[in-house]
Amino acid sequence: MSMLGLHTNLSNMASAQWDGFNFKSVCQLNGVCVGANTDGIFVLGSSDTDQYIDADNTGSEIDAYFELPKTDLGISNSKHIRSGYVGHESDGELRVTIKLDDEATGFTDSMSPEGTENKQRSGEIRGRRDHYGRYFTTKVQNTNGCDFSVDSIEVIPVILGRKPSGS
Repeated sequence: MSMLGLHTNLSNMASAQWDGFNFKSVCQLNGVCVGANTDGIFVLGSSDTDQYIDADNTGSEIDAYFELPKTDLGISNSKHIRSGYVGHESDGELRVTIKLDDEATGFTDSMSPEGTENKQRSGEIRGRRDHYGRYFTTKVQNTNGCDFSVDSIEVIPVILGRKPSGS
């Protein structure tokens, strides 16, 4: 059974989540968050990978994502996303997926870093005319465990002249 661990830094209200470790116990030891299970002891949030303390210290990549709440931008008409921009820092490729209404998959665009520096930049999302609806959700995820932070997401919708049925 996989367990979920949550951690909140009370000084800045930043939260972190660990999933899939099946911890028997979690604690903070000398300022370090540690989780333990039958596979060993893990130091959480210490680097780009979660490390075994008593194993071979190779660690594993951290797959991370966040999904924003569904929105219609306060506009009841159907719309499609022409483009968008994501203000972010990353040391690898990010994927942005946009789903309209109840689409199962939506469409995905990738943003690759320019150079090797982890610096602030704006990545562009290219919209799709064949995906439209009233509501949309946005998901941002890393690839290959890359480190990333996002500080802004802007979308440019095309408002269609018709309201969806049932509005």
